[in-house]
Amino acid sequence: MTTLPDPSGAFGPSGPVRIEADLHLLIDGHDVDVRADGDVVSVVSAHPVALVRVLRTVSLPGASPRSRTLGTLADRLERLGLRAEFGTAAGPPLVVLGTVAGSRPIGLLTGSRHVRLDLRSLPRAVRARAVWVRAALTRARGRRR
Repeated sequence: MTTLPDPSGAFGPSGPVRIEADLHLLIDGHDVDVRADGDVVSVVSAHPVALVRVLRTVSLPGASPRSRTLGTLADRLERLGLRAEFGTAAGPPLVVLGTVAGSRPIGLLTGSRHVRLDLRSLPRAVRARAVWVRAALTRARGRRR
């Protein structure tokens, strides 16, 4: 049995963490398929946004209660050299956490630069919030010049 390293470390007992999995789960009434091969974990659901909402409520060991769960999880995955992709069976992932280059507005929204969102595929409320953050950054840059 392989033990996972402390979240602050990037390597397991014998090098980088690698995962192999093929699971079918039921989370909050939604069917979820989890597949992993190496450093990429793919989480597929007909309702990925609902799944990410559930993920946001998870308490992570060592994280302060006020921390942003998605950002904290993304940072920990990145330190471990892993990437988690959340989406539907059709199309690109809606949310990617871990070893991925995210944008500054999404970093401000989630608390991590290791989060990528496909804004075109997310609900209108999430898109509007991300666009508001982008506009606020643009205004702030304009004031500094």
